[in-house]
Amino acid sequence: DGQRYWCSGSSSGRSGRWRPGVGGSSAEAGRLKVGLLEFNWVGEWPEADQMVVQQALDSLQQLVATQIAGQVNLVLSDDATVAKLNEAHGSGLHTTDVLTFNYHEVGAVEDGELADVVISQETAAAQAKDAGTDLATELAVLAVHGVLHVLGHDHAIDEDRAKMEALQKQILADSGLTYREFGWK
Repeated sequence: DGQRYWCSGSSSGRSGRWRPGVGGSSAEAGRLKVGLLEFNWVGEWPEADQMVVQQALDSLQQLVATQIAGQVNLVLSDDATVAKLNEAHGSGLHTTDVLTFNYHEVGAVEDGELADVVISQETAAAQAKDAGTDLATELAVLAVHGVLHVLGHDHAIDEDRAKMEALQKQILADSGLTYREFGWK
């Protein structure tokens, strides 16, 4: 279909630490704690979409065993910001659907912040339209995908990709949502 689905599953080798500055500070954003992870909502998340994403993240924490504890910032952004982040972190000036900045993986956790998961609302909306699904479901898939990277899952090789796809499909099904194959690269 010509679309490129890519996400940063690892921040290894990338310099610096990106700090979310989109849509308000952590103190202003909403927080959700389920299991060992706490989610901090940054940006202009529509309430109905946030509820669907929250439901999927609840399912993720019930299904995926982890000893990792801390905060994950869920940042709803735009294509221009995501493209600049991609360029700044070595992937070229182009947009993508979701970026994961995994500080836990590289030993750079500060104040309990494990990661930033940055989702382009514009790309998510276009992908939802192309797939014939709604934006809330698309945002849930992307948030789950990013958080799974924080928990150590990846899709760099076929075997790992198949496991991650199956896990995402189960999490979405447990949330009452339908998962679609993305062809993550």
